[in-house]
Amino acid sequence: MLKKVFSKSFATILIAAMMATMVFNPIKSTAQGIPSITVSKTNVTLNSSLEVTIENGSLRDDAWVGLYEIDVTPDGDPTSIWWKYLSEVGVNNGNGTFTLDLSSIGSDRFRPSARYKLVLFNDDIGGYPIDASVNINLVDDIRDGVGDLEVLVVSDVHIGDSIAKEKFKKVLTRSEELLTNMDGILIAGDFTDAGHSSEYDNFMEVYNQYAPQDALRLWVMGNHDYWNGLLPVHAQDRFESKTGEKIHSHKILEGYHFIQVSTEGRETHGKFTDSLKVWLKEQLEMSIADDPLKPIFVTVHQHISNTVYGSHEWGNPALYDVLDDYPQVITFSGHSHYAIDDERSIHQRDFTSIGTASTNYMELERGKIQGSVPPGGKEFSEGLLMNVDKATNKVTLKRMDFYNDRVIKDDWVIEDPSDKTKYIYTDNRADISENPYFEDIAQLELNYIQPDTVRITFDQAKDEDMVHSYKIQAVNKSNGNIEKEVLAFSEFYNYPMPDKLSFDIDGLSSNVEHEIIVTALDSFGKESLEPLKGIAVRPTLTLSQSAVNINGTIEVTLNNGRKIPGNEDWIGLYEENETPDGDPSSIWWRTLPQLGITSDNGTFTFDPANIPSDKRSRYHSGQRYKFIFAYDDTYDIQGSSSFDITPATLTLSKDTFALDETIDITITESNDPTHTDDWIGLYEEGETPDGNPVSIWWAKLPDLGITDGEGTITFDPKDIIVDNKDRYRANRRYKFILAYDDTYRIEASDYFTTSDPIQQNLALGKHCSASSEQNIFHKNYPCKANDGNMSTRWCASNGDNNHWWKVDLGDNYNIAKTQVVWEYGGVVYKYKIDVSTNDSDWVNVVDKTNNTSNIQIQEDNFTANARYVRITITGLEDDCWASIKEFKIFE
Repeated sequence: MLKKVFSKSFATILIAAMMATMVFNPIKSTAQGIPSITVSKTNVTLNSSLEVTIENGSLRDDAWVGLYEIDVTPDGDPTSIWWKYLSEVGVNNGNGTFTLDLSSIGSDRFRPSARYKLVLFNDDIGGYPIDASVNINLVDDIRDGVGDLEVLVVSDVHIGDSIAKEKFKKVLTRSEELLTNMDGILIAGDFTDAGHSSEYDNFMEVYNQYAPQDALRLWVMGNHDYWNGLLPVHAQDRFESKTGEKIHSHKILEGYHFIQVSTEGRETHGKFTDSLKVWLKEQLEMSIADDPLKPIFVTVHQHISNTVYGSHEWGNPALYDVLDDYPQVITFSGHSHYAIDDERSIHQRDFTSIGTASTNYMELERGKIQGSVPPGGKEFSEGLLMNVDKATNKVTLKRMDFYNDRVIKDDWVIEDPSDKTKYIYTDNRADISENPYFEDIAQLELNYIQPDTVRITFDQAKDEDMVHSYKIQAVNKSNGNIEKEVLAFSEFYNYPMPDKLSFDIDGLSSNVEHEIIVTALDSFGKESLEPLKGIAVRPTLTLSQSAVNINGTIEVTLNNGRKIPGNEDWIGLYEENETPDGDPSSIWWRTLPQLGITSDNGTFTFDPANIPSDKRSRYHSGQRYKFIFAYDDTYDIQGSSSFDITPATLTLSKDTFALDETIDITITESNDPTHTDDWIGLYEEGETPDGNPVSIWWAKLPDLGITDGEGTITFDPKDIIVDNKDRYRANRRYKFILAYDDTYRIEASDYFTTSDPIQQNLALGKHCSASSEQNIFHKNYPCKANDGNMSTRWCASNGDNNHWWKVDLGDNYNIAKTQVVWEYGGVVYKYKIDVSTNDSDWVNVVDKTNNTSNIQIQEDNFTANARYVRITITGLEDDCWASIKEFKIFE
């Protein structure tokens, strides 16, 4: 036919034939009146049908109707998409109505999101003179409804774990409770965390179970939905197959146009091709043609640059020059996750832009102390409930905090979206907004928690809307320079918003004071005219004295603490080298309220009697301790001060005592009153209380009559138990030690040396002889071994074994003990001792021929009646000779 394959020559022949017919068979060419073609509806879908009415059409048999793209002319190329003679569709005599089943057209040129026209032609001769035409809009879906239009608007669901699923479930169920009828669900991208099949399955599982299935889906892809390693086209295929939605679509919901524009790649800031921009322009024109006064809703994942809160960091400018000719456009975008508590999340300039936050977690701009994902950012789920009044086109947006189940501030209301003169959410909000301010009673508390760190705590400022953030400056008082400037969120995103904020400003110069300046800023950058200011003065602890005895009390004064101390601000007692965050824990501690300190300055009395019994053993004489001050049950030291405990003393009346002599011991500065288990003990010089062997003798101070920490006692060697008597010998070095509370920590000690018993040394000055003597130069004669002089000695004439030394006591004695003082200590001398009454018959009483001891003074106890005593050196170390400084014999 002409509409499809007519050639020019054939058309000429046909026209001539028809003219001849007209000459001989005259008829009217049209019905009476102007030709027209109308349709029952201008917005259609592929699966719908259309009532087409023709009036005053041609009466010719070859009059016809055809379907074309909006910009295609019938006499050009391409040809019609569909056509029929009027007679074929039941229209006779130029008037009638027929039903056009759009699903039967079956051409790939007839697809949604495009405009078309039905054209009425007078004849089929050529030239295609158009009698009448009507436009139709083919869209992806059309839904009708009653009452106001209600749509749930969310974004960035990020299904990736069970938490995201639970949050999305709550969003759907709570929204359905709040809305009269959820006509549509708009999701501005990032359905998944990484575009995986399992994530889409989890999303659809929640959606199909908890979303009303008759709600129109208004969905676009986000960049995270491409993060699956697939090529973009395959990621798009996955989105469409898993969700059943096209990546770009145009739908009409209750008479309002919704245009969905997906980013076409995984790029963070989005990818929008020129062909996509052309497509968007076509959709906007289609929508305007339908009704220029109604709002047109455009959904895109990334913000349009230079519009809403977050668009400066996360926006894309590509679509702005497409949208700026359409004031009735309202865009919804997510991507940034920025909280919609901020009024900049709605913006109007050439069109209206709205940020949609995230149902999963929050992000904010960089550069603040709390970071771009602040603490609490996961306790977050926000979205919008939109209502459109069909009678007036007024759009109302209720901001929802689904996590805390609350409405966020006042609704956003767009009275007339198509009229820019009625825009109220414009850039000039920054000019007309009031400055934030601090109330007169607002407090600023400043405390150094480290030498280079100030903790600042302050009351939040006020604003007609909300305070968004704070600028905090630290000024070095010594030179007036701003050492550090930081920005911090007001935590407006938390619910409830805290009344006070606290931050640590570090990296400051140590040992100088700083002035801290806090300036409040609202969302539009307006600053408080009067900032909070204060001088950070370091807290101090001072003590009434630098040294006390073990039981002495101390006055402790705190200065420059908090004006109103926290309930868990505290002071503790530690050993000088211990830290609060280490092990062991404090010896003693109390909170400031427990100590009666109710302001920034205060004094209390520390009494060591209040140290817990299980910690008392750590509080000793002669040691250094410190009090430390910290805030809020933390271990950050704000101030400290040290003191010494006066050492307890244990003093002996002299430094040498005869073996059988009593010893006076004086104790001072010990516990007062004396503790039940304070004690004194006797040890050899190199022994320790916690080692082996145990003490030679010990006693508790109360048992010795010391009850007030001071006194003198008398030690009598006779009190040494029998099993230990052989450990207390003459010419040895010993010590008395003082210890507290049945512990082994030495609080005080003093040393002494034992000498021979007061009883007579039987060998002193008596006649003696030896097997040999070293007498050529040294004159080390035998008599030098019993002359009572420790600086002289007997020595044999050579280094051979079995040299002997003998003494004649002049009479028989009952001998109980001998003591030999060798020339050297640290050398093993092997020997034996024999006794005789007649200097001829000898009896062995001591056999140390296998001796291993290298002690210089060696004693041997035995019982014998004899006049003569002989010691024979049976074994010597190399280069060592038999040599004795003193040989003593006792009864």
